[in-house]
Amino acid sequence: MADGRKESEDKSVEKDKKSEDEQQAKEMGVEEENKGVVDEEQQRKELEILQEQKEKLKEELEKDNQRLAELTQQKENIDRMATEAKETADDILRSYDQQDEMQQNVIEDQSARSLLKENLSTQIESIRDTQGGDSPELEILEAKLKRLEEEEKKDEAREKEINKKKNDLEKLLMDHAVSISEIETKKKTIEEEIINISTQRKTRELEEQKLLARISELKERVQSTAPKQMSQKQVEKEVPREGSILVNNSSLIAKLREEESKAVIAAKAMRVVKEELAEILKVGRVG
Repeated sequence: MADGRKESEDKSVEKDKKSEDEQQAKEMGVEEENKGVVDEEQQRKELEILQEQKEKLKEELEKDNQRLAELTQQKENIDRMATEAKETADDILRSYDQQDEMQQNVIEDQSARSLLKENLSTQIESIRDTQGGDSPELEILEAKLKRLEEEEKKDEAREKEINKKKNDLEKLLMDHAVSISEIETKKKTIEEEIINISTQRKTRELEEQKLLARISELKERVQSTAPKQMSQKQVEKEVPREGSILVNNSSLIAKLREEESKAVIAAKAMRVVKEELAEILKVGRVG
């Protein structure tokens, strides 16, 4: 009878150990499942964050493109203004040079005329001294001298007019030089902003590429950990191409497995109790 009880106890211990091993295996499975649920949840949250970053980055890139288009148009306008301003400045300089040349001609004429006047005056004085006050030759020389004096007055008026035009052109040229300087400064500012935004856009494009690569990587992970009974079409539906929320069935599966594990343990425990009772009754009858 003692041997039978010992054998029964050994069997019970062996079953208990087996039950404990199975329970540990089940618990490890549940832990792994829970870990998978946590990882999947983290991936889902990361996908949401990355998607928000991607949309924000897309908006910033659109703003950069819009600003670049505006600046490009402004640069075209400022380039045209600069070209026109330089052409106008060249025209002013040419006009100034023409007036300056005309003034030089007038000065040369005045210088030559002064010599003629001096020569005529000398001849007139000589004739008056030798021939008296009235003579045909004297009248001719005096008429020439008078014409020279009239031409001299015209040249003086002409020179004044030339000087006025030159002064006006100088003022206009100075104003234009200021305008050209302002245009060049504005042009430089626009060009610097274009360079800065272009560099900024390039950086954002690189960030976008990294985000897209990370989103693609997370999508593949989520798809690989999706429940096997779900078709590929269902997975694609739950994980949109833009990377949004994946419906998480893992927690439900884990719960069902846990309940199943408890039921298995309870059934085995019941069998052990029944076997022990049967053994006790058997021993009692024998005694």
